[in-house]
Amino acid sequence: MNSGTSAVHMGEWVYTPADAAGGAKATLHDQYQSVDLRYSAALLEDFLAELGRIEATFASSASASSVFDPSAFGPRGRGTRSGGLRRQISYV
Repeated sequence: MNSGTSAVHMGEWVYTPADAAGGAKATLHDQYQSVDLRYSAALLEDFLAELGRIEATFASSASASSVFDPSAFGPRGRGTRSGGLRRQISYV
């Protein structure tokens, strides 16, 4: 996600990226309060982008197969698998 993109809804909160020209600051707000994000805006943008990638991978995995295979998401920090056993969740 790059600065200057549109707002992103996260439950009751809305993330609004900084203005590309540097005028407006990134904010996280709900209907009652607004928080300026000076130092954490880039981290939140990276987090939202990663969530988007996970969601897209999950959606393509789910549509390609009726059985969820966690190995499709890669090993990133998940530890090792023992004995080749994998949990699988079936969609009904």
